[in-house]
Amino acid sequence: MESALARFDDIDLVYAHNDPGAHGAYLAAKASGRENDIKFVGIDALPQEGQIYVKQGILEASFEYPTGGTEAIERALDILNGKSVSKEITLSSRVFTKDNIN
Repeated sequence: MESALARFDDIDLVYAHNDPGAHGAYLAAKASGRENDIKFVGIDALPQEGQIYVKQGILEASFEYPTGGTEAIERALDILNGKSVSKEITLSSRVFTKDNIN
């Protein structure tokens, strides 16, 4: 992020692969005085990381993506019991923002 900040004057959004990465990008932007010009978004929304960063106003949002483990086991049991199962399963994601974090 430090390199990107040095090279590019116009950065409005950072979408990081996880919340610690988004937080690190925020810290780099803060060190350069640009944290208020950029929105930061992370992934995982863990209560002790992403959700706290959203509450603090560091992250604009954090997304929670389900693992699909429960659905996989349920479908495997259905198959073992001779039931027909769909070949496609859509898992719902959750987004945490300042408007719904509580």
